[in-house]
Amino acid sequence: EVVMTGDKNWDRQTSQALPDVEVTHFHLLRHGQVDTGGTRRVYGHLDLPLSPEGRRQAESLLSFCEDVLPAADGILSSDLRRCMDIAEPLAERLGLPLHVHPELREQFMGEWEGRSWSELTDADVEGVRAYWSDYAHQAPPGGESFQDLIDRVGSFLREQMPRLRGRRWLIVGHTGVVRAMVCRMMNTAASDGLRYAPLPGTHTWL
Repeated sequence: EVVMTGDKNWDRQTSQALPDVEVTHFHLLRHGQVDTGGTRRVYGHLDLPLSPEGRRQAESLLSFCEDVLPAADGILSSDLRRCMDIAEPLAERLGLPLHVHPELREQFMGEWEGRSWSELTDADVEGVRAYWSDYAHQAPPGGESFQDLIDRVGSFLREQMPRLRGRRWLIVGHTGVVRAMVCRMMNTAASDGLRYAPLPGTHTWL
């Protein structure tokens, strides 16, 4: 006898031995390149638009979701425009419900937001060095550390999991959110978060 479970067909003995045969799929979609005026800038929660290249990346990602990915049950998205510019047309094209959550915003960078990295380094090189020496636990003034972001995303997932589990979801978010979800799901230390480097307009499947 074969047991049908999600994308897997298990024989009866295997299904009885497994602690859980339910599979939840998260397709993490990072937004395209952001228009920062040609300067490496800290933007966190700032609602900056996509650059022309970012719009091309978004269109490519939309086509990928339409043509390649299996049918999903719904879309979750950050409420920032650079994500909504993908999430809204994706929901329309695929005919899927869209759930918008501020909890999926990028890491909040506090007083650093809107400033260029070169400006910050000139003004407070020790503070910038301290941040990058322990980005997992060091927060910019008034902002979040990467561990704070992992905790925020983790709380969101715990609250939402009864609705999400056993289904397939497209999640439109930011590089920090992708890293946070990978660390959370793979039980990876926050200090290893920068090992995951999703490029703009890319797909990560958990």
